[in-house]
Amino acid sequence: IEIGLKLPTGETNKRVDRRLPIQRQRRLQPGSGSTDFIFDLIYQEGRRRFVYGGDVSYRLNTEGDTRYQFGDEVRLNLDFEYILLPWVYKKPGHELFTLLEATFVHKEVDQSRDRAISATRRTELLLAPGLQYIATEQLLFSVSVQFPVFADVKGRGLERDYNVLAEFRFAF
Repeated sequence: IEIGLKLPTGETNKRVDRRLPIQRQRRLQPGSGSTDFIFDLIYQEGRRRFVYGGDVSYRLNTEGDTRYQFGDEVRLNLDFEYILLPWVYKKPGHELFTLLEATFVHKEVDQSRDRAISATRRTELLLAPGLQYIATEQLLFSVSVQFPVFADVKGRGLERDYNVLAEFRFAF
């Protein structure tokens, strides 16, 4: 179980092109000015050469100092991994995994000055095949390409083509 808190950091009044729709103007700001709450329930297990897991999360977004509120978000993530190398373990590390991640995301509408912006509601199912290399017990590298399988984007909301996800992790 994880509980998180996003504090109002970053500027919220950077100059942007005022001809853009309000939701795009807000997304271009470094900060949101809001305090948001994140709740996450996580499970992971490994059996032989397979690792699988998932998590369900909810992000409760509050109104920022500019009277703009990003919509709340629900996520369901599933993760399947297969240990490709080494065939025989001698010690931890130097493991290469193939992975497939599925993410279901539902985001509610943003609000500006207590008015709903319907073009910001979206529901998506994303798949991300990739590779992960565990160099040592402390060092991990990962890369995957995430693409939409299903997307219900309201109004003139932007649809995703793909996302490249790269990760470098070092445990102290």
